[in-house]
Order: sequence, then C-alpha cells, then structure tokens
Amino acid sequence: MASRKLELELPEEILPLLGKDPQEVSRRVLQSLILDLVRRGEITSSYGAEILGMNWQDFLSLMARYEVPLMNYDSREVKPELSALRRLTR
Repeated sequence: MASRKLELELPEEILPLLGKDPQEVSRRVLQSLILDLVRRGEITSSYGAEILGMNWQDFLSLMARYEVPLMNYDSREVKPELSALRRLTR
C-alpha cells in the first residue's frame, strides 16, 4: 500500500497525552483517523484493519474500545428490524 508522509502540528498541551515516542504518537493519530473514517462509513472495518496492519478481529476489539459501531442504523432502519426480531422470538 502506497503511503505519504504528512506534517502535523499539534498543540503542546496534548502531546503528553499521546505519548513520548513519536512513532507511538503517529500510530495513535492514524488509528484515530481510521476509526473516524469507519464511524462515518467512508471505509469498511476490514479496510481499516488492513490499513492498520491488524487482523479483523483485533480491529473489531479496537472499534469496541472506542465505541465505534460496526453498523450504523438510523431510526427508519431499526423499527422494521425490531419488528422482525419480535416476530421471530414469539
């Protein structure tokens, strides 16, 4: 996978929260970016895992830790699903 280096300017106050090692900071920033793209539905969880070099199950654990849903339902989609589930469980 091709990559490109970017320079990122961060406020001094948050640097201690990200870690002392520049590679760790870079890893955490990339994870945050990928998780946000998955949360917004711009990339799939399997592609997110691939970008981060993780297996899918470990990526799902990372998503759970940061409360990133695997699926985003809106209220129009949830109601029929709940109705179907209720019919199945009767």
